[in-house]
Amino acid sequence: MNHTQNGEVKQLAKGGMSRLRDILPLLPFGKTKLYDLVAKGKFPAPYSLGANMVAWKNDEVYQWIDQQVVGQVSMSGGR
Repeated sequence: MNHTQNGEVKQLAKGGMSRLRDILPLLPFGKTKLYDLVAKGKFPAPYSLGANMVAWKNDEVYQWIDQQVVGQVSMSGGR
């Protein structure tokens, strides 16, 4: 996992790109669910960086997370 020595999750660099191992600690699900959401168009698609390497744009990941938080707040009546 992508943690500091004191156990905190590292933040993704704004404007950068990150690999799967870097974004998974920020998400409430694992690799299988992530790729399922990507296939359904419900999570940003990764970008190919080579034959066997993909990465996500950090800004797109954070935008998706923000949308989930806004959706949960609106469904709970703003609580």
